[in-house]
Amino acid sequence: MTDIYSLTYEQAEKLLTENGFRATQCANIFRDIYKRKATGFNEMTLTSADIKALLSDKYFFGKLKIDEILQSVDTSKYLFELSDGCRVETVLMRQKFGNSICISTQSDAIWVANSVAAEGSENSVILPPVKW
Repeated sequence: MTDIYSLTYEQAEKLLTENGFRATQCANIFRDIYKRKATGFNEMTLTSADIKALLSDKYFFGKLKIDEILQSVDTSKYLFELSDGCRVETVLMRQKFGNSICISTQSDAIWVANSVAAEGSENSVILPPVKW
């Protein structure tokens, strides 16, 4: 089985059409997971029962395990372990102009940063899931 968070939109469309469903149903899957923040198949209220059954045969909802948290005045550092055993280190840096986030992984030392406006302001940014 595969973590559902690794499922791309194109893969989901292909899975649906190969199993007799309309590709347009893919939007409901991604709305449930990423907009409504479903953490299990029973929480996917926009997705039909037949499609949830298909997905649950092939995918599971992976959970992050927090291994370590380090706090300082202007930074918070989290070490997460993914369901496949890989680790992700995330650092939130609070600054006067806004917040920056640094994410690095055990596998490829990927660095991603995004400066965002202070939480709650009209310029706040929500990052979409990134597939590397």
